Amino acid sequence: MRGFLLGIAAFAGLASAYTGTSYSTTSAVQCKTAYGSGGKAPTPIPTSDVTKTTSTVYTSPATTVPTGYTRVTDTIITTTQHTSTAVTVTFATVTSGIVTSWVYGTTTIATATWPVTDCTNGVAPTTVTKYTGKYTPVPGQATTVPATYATQVFCTTSLTSYLYLAPEVTASTLATLHTTLTSYVYDYTTTTTSTLTYLTVTTPSATVTSTTISYVEAGRAQPTQVSCAPTVTKTYDARCAPTNLISDHNGIGLVSGRYNANVTVVYTRDLPYGTNPSDCCQLCLDNAGCGASMWGSYETCGLYYHGNQSGKPQCDFIFTYGAENQYPAGQGIIVANGCGTVSYE
Repeated sequence: MRGFLLGIAAFAGLASAYTGTSYSTTSAVQCKTAYGSGGKAPTPIPTSDVTKTTSTVYTSPATTVPTGYTRVTDTIITTTQHTSTAVTVTFATVTSGIVTSWVYGTTTIATATWPVTDCTNGVAPTTVTKYTGKYTPVPGQATTVPATYATQVFCTTSLTSYLYLAPEVTASTLATLHTTLTSYVYDYTTTTTSTLTYLTVTTPSATVTSTTISYVEAGRAQPTQVSCAPTVTKTYDARCAPTNLISDHNGIGLVSGRYNANVTVVYTRDLPYGTNPSDCCQLCLDNAGCGASMWGSYETCGLYYHGNQSGKPQCDFIFTYGAENQYPAGQGIIVANGCGTVSYE
């Protein structure tokens, strides 16, 4: 059996010049940091952005386009298309082994609560804070307020756009267009074989039941509406004093690291816990079983719990923290020990 495929050539003429265009853009960012002293370091650090834009034009040499075409028929190409195929079917039997049936359960480790006071008389009370107990710094921790700290980051973004021009012009010459005839030959004298295998699976020989327990915690606010006094005195543990909170390692800001197994967390952004790491630290100490606290610059307080196999809070290792140079001291995460411990890694 033989078939032919013929390519047809179309004739067209160009009457005018044409310019093709393409665009691309590159960007680069450079930042400078301003420093201040006194008061409190801002978290996160305010950042301002300025954008500068430049443009560049590139023109490539003109491409000559012919005004028409002449057609040439090339030699016939003969191609053998395929051979016949014979299929052999075989059967196999597979017996499955032990099948595991999983049972999933959830155990609540603890329920954290935090008071939220709504002053019904419109007073915004001034808070006087006292600290009790003694505190021993962890290795690498600074216990004094830094003399200077980053107050503002100024970033400049440079955008460069590129315009590429590709002009085309017509010419009086003719281009040659080739037409190729292809002959397809179907040859079934050669046979190839293919084997298909079907699997038959029997019922399992045994079933084993395994139980997986997920450890979670709960948290809820306890709102209170009262008539507030002009001044409120709060007594905090020494671990929660601003200079005793773990906020750096050898002058570098902190990031979160590795967590113990079965560690879960309760988050709150309620005031004042979300805005003040000292209040976040004390909130952990006020909730039995809270192993450690972590405060982030995005105004979130996290209370971390470690559950044992019985689903009860366990006061031991909770998580590790690390340090990264991109964060100045005190402007990464801020952590504190509760009934458990955290450590640098």
